[in-house]
Amino acid sequence: AYKEALEYNPQDLDAKYNLEFLQNKKGAFEKKNQDRQKNQQNQQQNQQQDQQQNQQQNQQQGQQQDQPQDQQQDQQQNQQQNQQQDQQQDQQQDQQQGQQQDQQQDQQQDQQQDQQQDQQQDQQQNQQQDQQQEEQQEQEQQQEQQQEQQQGQEPEPRQSQSDAGEPETPSSASGDRTANGQSRQPLQGQMSMDNALRILDALKEGEKELQDLRRPPAHKDPRPVDKDW
Repeated sequence: AYKEALEYNPQDLDAKYNLEFLQNKKGAFEKKNQDRQKNQQNQQQNQQQDQQQNQQQNQQQGQQQDQPQDQQQDQQQNQQQNQQQDQQQDQQQDQQQGQQQDQQQDQQQDQQQDQQQDQQQDQQQNQQQDQQQEEQQEQEQQQEQQQEQQQGQEPEPRQSQSDAGEPETPSSASGDRTANGQSRQPLQGQMSMDNALRILDALKEGEKELQDLRRPPAHKDPRPVDKDW
């Protein structure tokens, strides 16, 4: 079902993850079955070997009834040693299989940890990039604000000295005229004297109208008294 889902939509991440998960479980299950089969085969072989050894022992016992008891004891000890060796070999095989399974599990855990670390590093890098972009935007906004403030500030008038060494001062009649009587153009962002005077006159007229509105109307004729007590 997951394979069919991926055929319809190859970019389905959930289906990919589930398919890989099931494949891993299936592989682990198959490995366990193989191990069990191997163990069963080994047990069958050991049983067959034991049976053969028992048969040989029975034959040897029938043949060696005339031999002294010391030789029979030695043979029994040898048989016991062989059985112990077989048991030790079986135990070693079981231990090796258990170690292999533990190693596989450790490798899977290491891979998962590496993937998690890679994801965390990617997230940290993305956060750092976002912070850098935000800082750059803030710096650009500050620079724009400084430029606007510099453009909006009025430059102070420079004092120029004449040939005699005395500073030239603007006349009190008009601030936009030079000493020679020529009209001086205002600088960028600076208001001319005529415009400033017009604005002041308009403000004064508006204040007068507001004051007139605030005052209550004066009654020309006094109110008649109904009853003088």
